[in-house]
Amino acid sequence: MQTETPTFQLVSLSTDLEQAYFEYAVETITDRALPRVEDGLKPVQRRILFTMHEMGLYHDKPYKKSARVVGDCLGKYHPHGDASIYMAMIRMGQDFSMRHPLVDGQGNWGCFTGETKIKLLDGTERSFEELARMYKPGEVFYVYSVDDQGNVVVGEGHDSRVTRRKATVIELQLDNGEIIRCTPDHRFMLRDGSYKQARDLTENDSLMPGYLSTAPVREGLNEYLTILNPATGTYEFVHHLADQYNSRRATPGITTGPFVRHHKDFNRWNNNPTNIERMRFMDHLRLHAAQVKELWTDDAFRELQRKGVLRYYAEHPEAQESNRDRLRARNVSEKFRQENGPRVSAAQKRLHKEHPQLGERISRRMKALWADPDFRKEMSEALRKAQKRPLSEEQREHVAQIIAHKSRLMWQDPEKRAEIVQAIRSAMAAPETRARLSRSTRALWQDPEYRAKFADDHFSRMAHAFWEKPDSREFHRDKIQKQWTDADFAARQRAGVQASNARRMEADPDMMIKLTDRAAESLREKWQDDSYRSQVVRNRILFYGSYLLSRYQAEEITPELYDQLRYNNAFPRFEKAMSYFASFEEFLELSANYNHRIVAKRTVTGQFDVYDITVEHYHNFLLDAGVFVHNSIDGDPPAAMRYTEARLAEIAAYMLQDIEQNTVDFVDNFDGSLQEPVILPAALPNLLVNGATGIAVGMATNIPPHNLGEVCDALVYVAERWQARAKIGVDELLKIVPGPDFPTGGVIYRYRDDPLTGQKLDTIREAYAEGRSRIVTQARVGLEEIGGGKVNIVVTELPYAVQKSTVLERIAREVRDGRIAGVTDLRDESDHEGMRAVIEVSRVANPREVLESVLQRSQLRETFGVNALALVPERTNGETVVRPQRLSLKDMLVYFVEHRLTVIVRRSKYELEKRQARLHIVEGLLKALDVIDEVIDTIRRSRTAETAEANLIKKFGFTQLQAQAILSMQLRRLAALERRKLADEEKELRERIKYLQALLRSEKKRLQVVVEETRALKEQFATPRKTVILTDEKPGDSIVTEADLAVPDGPQVLVVTTQGFERHDAKGFGYRVKPGTTGRAVEAHRRHLVTEPSDVVVLVSSRGRAWWGPVGRLPRAAGSGELGLDASKGEQVVGMSVLADDCCLVIGTRQGQVKRVKASDVRSSSEASWSTIVGLAGEDDGVLFAGTGGDKAEAMFLSSSRAIRFAVGDVNPQATPSARGVAAIKLRAGDRLLGGALIPDPRAKVGVVVVHQGGQAKWVPLAAFPVQGRGGQGVVLGQTKATGPVVAVAVGPLNGAVDLIGADGKRQRLGKIPVGDREKRGAKVVELDKVAEAWVV
Repeated sequence: MQTETPTFQLVSLSTDLEQAYFEYAVETITDRALPRVEDGLKPVQRRILFTMHEMGLYHDKPYKKSARVVGDCLGKYHPHGDASIYMAMIRMGQDFSMRHPLVDGQGNWGCFTGETKIKLLDGTERSFEELARMYKPGEVFYVYSVDDQGNVVVGEGHDSRVTRRKATVIELQLDNGEIIRCTPDHRFMLRDGSYKQARDLTENDSLMPGYLSTAPVREGLNEYLTILNPATGTYEFVHHLADQYNSRRATPGITTGPFVRHHKDFNRWNNNPTNIERMRFMDHLRLHAAQVKELWTDDAFRELQRKGVLRYYAEHPEAQESNRDRLRARNVSEKFRQENGPRVSAAQKRLHKEHPQLGERISRRMKALWADPDFRKEMSEALRKAQKRPLSEEQREHVAQIIAHKSRLMWQDPEKRAEIVQAIRSAMAAPETRARLSRSTRALWQDPEYRAKFADDHFSRMAHAFWEKPDSREFHRDKIQKQWTDADFAARQRAGVQASNARRMEADPDMMIKLTDRAAESLREKWQDDSYRSQVVRNRILFYGSYLLSRYQAEEITPELYDQLRYNNAFPRFEKAMSYFASFEEFLELSANYNHRIVAKRTVTGQFDVYDITVEHYHNFLLDAGVFVHNSIDGDPPAAMRYTEARLAEIAAYMLQDIEQNTVDFVDNFDGSLQEPVILPAALPNLLVNGATGIAVGMATNIPPHNLGEVCDALVYVAERWQARAKIGVDELLKIVPGPDFPTGGVIYRYRDDPLTGQKLDTIREAYAEGRSRIVTQARVGLEEIGGGKVNIVVTELPYAVQKSTVLERIAREVRDGRIAGVTDLRDESDHEGMRAVIEVSRVANPREVLESVLQRSQLRETFGVNALALVPERTNGETVVRPQRLSLKDMLVYFVEHRLTVIVRRSKYELEKRQARLHIVEGLLKALDVIDEVIDTIRRSRTAETAEANLIKKFGFTQLQAQAILSMQLRRLAALERRKLADEEKELRERIKYLQALLRSEKKRLQVVVEETRALKEQFATPRKTVILTDEKPGDSIVTEADLAVPDGPQVLVVTTQGFERHDAKGFGYRVKPGTTGRAVEAHRRHLVTEPSDVVVLVSSRGRAWWGPVGRLPRAAGSGELGLDASKGEQVVGMSVLADDCCLVIGTRQGQVKRVKASDVRSSSEASWSTIVGLAGEDDGVLFAGTGGDKAEAMFLSSSRAIRFAVGDVNPQATPSARGVAAIKLRAGDRLLGGALIPDPRAKVGVVVVHQGGQAKWVPLAAFPVQGRGGQGVVLGQTKATGPVVAVAVGPLNGAVDLIGADGKRQRLGKIPVGDREKRGAKVVELDKVAEAWVV
């Protein structure tokens, strides 16, 4: 047998390795790390969005579990592990990572609203917000938890944090009255230890309760905190649970023999495990003895002991009653009084004569005692219960004379009289005093003899006299308004009830009587049903049983205790009650499971920041509301994917828009079983707006986020200059896109010193021109004086991608190691309103030097390395390949416009093909309808559908598609109306086809579509810039603080236009308009406000919201959406003023209400953000005007026929944001408010411009409108048949420039307008067809 000789081939190992490495590198670059220039997405991001698109998870659809999304994406398109998919999805949902998040997540990304409180073992209840401020990341606080066996144990809680901003929440009301607000999917523990989501809870679900009580360890000793253990049904001492916790962690101390569990801080309510230690009995006794001895030297402690004695007597009335009986028996003895009276009187006189200051001291002491509500209550009760000695007529007369004489002497003394009046006023100012008097009066009124003292019309006359006072009416009006704080609910409720009742009462005037009778009859019928009656009574008894169990342990509840605590006849007696149960034991068992149920559930209007904590091991904790709930599983803010839910954000729809219309190419997925898009047909310039980061083999990308509004403006700029795009320079684009806009805000230094040349380097220009640069970013910091010569450094915004916890740890380490000096404290005070880290500076240190040291030695000043690398498509040998390329700002804009042009072409071709096919069918149907009888006859004569189709094609010339459509046509299409619909459809199809063909022929038209769609995107989603760009400073120069950022270089002019808002330097500002009417709609100025650089201003919107802050924080130019207003609802700025400390903001609404708000109350909301300032009556209501002024300012309201002027000092300020104010003008039927104004100084030369429907206009001096009381109808604005009603009004400087805005957007600058009184016509100067607005500018 011959053996073949093996052959060997020499290969180059280095060549094979290079080839393998090259293939791996290409795959990493193109399939994992780098984004495409068109949609700005890396493959994993694109696949996540496409997967959610396939699942239908758009913003208006319900959420689905994140695990479902991850699983679908992993199995279909991205086989690189679930962790990479989930983390990418999380990042796309974080508003601190993405300038506009593409994913909307919920679940354990968000749980409870910040004010929700948790029961802690230290004896306190803390809200999530408080815990977030009090405890550093990872720092443990102790909570109550339930283990797997149902036992209450000590849980370790940590990391209270905002897990989601602007989340939708629901409100749960428990049967004990507690209110809980949480996300709909948060899980609550049930009695059996299972969990159920909040949205699914019903009144039949019994929640796991947390019952806390107190009990002595031994009879006669102090009481300690106990908690009901669900597993055993018995109460256990909480400090024993803490001791067991310590034992499990091998820190109990004493392990053998008897011992005492001692509270280290001597506070027996603080049961933190760290506060509990074991001690021998004698050691414990000696320790407490020494502590008591020390305490008795403390005056405050002695006072507390005195109060403790008083409390003891209050809690043990039998001891107090025994003392009273003894004293009462002695005092009623005539012999004792005769012996003791003279003796006491003489002793008192002698004592006061020898010590005159004693009387003053006793007086002060009695005043202090009577200031104590508890003392007054006890004395009142004691006097009521006291058995008074009967007096003879002579004795009563004598006492009355003494009291009258002393009263006259006091009242004749002016000082004493003023003191008494002030004392009465002070007492009546206290709500508890008024409440006590109210209760006392009601009790007296139950006495018939007391009522007989008053005439029948006494209270009627009293009410009339009271109601005639304006202050009384105002007080009660405000009181009623505050009860309806939810403006939308109040409006809907009122309108709905009124409309419903009006309709029903009109149909049946006796409706209410009938409904009452029907309800009573229904209840009587139900009550005849033994099972119903038994169930009602049984539930009531169980409610009482659950109350008993909340106060006593089960073995302590006896028949005697049941009857003793039973309130009158609210519950049946014990014998009767037990007849509804098989046994007393069954009653107790059912009572234990009766309460802690959901009695009401509703979705809360608005969105909230929500919090969660992490609880190790047990993953549940006890709320202050008395129920146990689940917690976040992981330590990171997002929980495991099985606990979170997600859907696409609203803006993500613009990434997937038209994907079903052949707008992009599809390729096989990894195993060839499915197709996935190469790119998305994004209408959102995602690469620039959200930026990108990624590391590939030998290269990396780092593109910063930008402001959507600015990027959209730049795209429009490029599209409108498409033919000359090669000539567009970076400096032109810098005027539109001044720099990155990070989601975390912060500060950017545009310039820095070049380390090689030492020259001043424009880092932003370098990044935009070359695609590469190093930009210095800095946190937003401020210096805050706190008094006593101390200053705090306050950090409110961080550089992009810097973690707060990392920064604080770094600063703390640098301070500890001595590299940062002058810092005395460091704390995190962040809450739901935003970030706030406080660095406390020593009194002896220079705050600015400390700040510079902190900036240099922490991540509060960072360098963002821009490397704009993305995958760019290229055509090579007829194929499209992608290559990594470094891009300038213009490159990215041009590539995106090209992408949009390609999408529009492909979309238009797809639509054209579909519409042409449909037109072909419609033409066939119309042709068939013209000869319908012959068509029907032909079909009738055909033996089969196939022969009928062939006959139609042969006889009438129909195509196969037309013949099939005719055969499928329903008979109802033969109607004349249906034929008209087909004819209209044909016309519409032809017009659309003509448009699409023109669009495909003309690149200019396609560019116009790009512009229109880009502007629509900006209008809907653009927001104000967050990051401030410094152009005059460099890092290391003078430190820039929050105050510096908000102060412009000189006076400013704020302008509200018909399109948005502008801020200009006053120097060189001008608004020159030629008299006459424009030929088209223009952007016109509505109002101007000149401010100083340091002024604080307030803006008020038409939807009742206010923005306040330094003038420098307002943008240079912004549309309504960019300013933070809801442009989709037409929200716009209707008032702006300087907000001085001593002024009030005055707001007038379209419903004729006026509201005044103190400047301090305006400032109570967050700075530089929009928040509600006045409640509105509904969608038809809105703010008419707003301004600031003092008490002497006046307001004017002008309607289509009348006007009123009144002093705003008569309007009481209201602090509640949702309050609607008070009536300003009473509108007549058919009248509507056209305008109004606040006049800060009525002495100024102010006038009113009045424009009539007939085209007449006039100036009316302010003096022609008399000052009246608010709430009236005002005075008449003269009108005749020739003039018609008033259509527009404006208030401003008399003879100022007047602009009219037409309904079509055209502007007319009026020339000279005559000045006259209210009754005169004015001059016919109006040229506009329909005047919508008038402004004095």
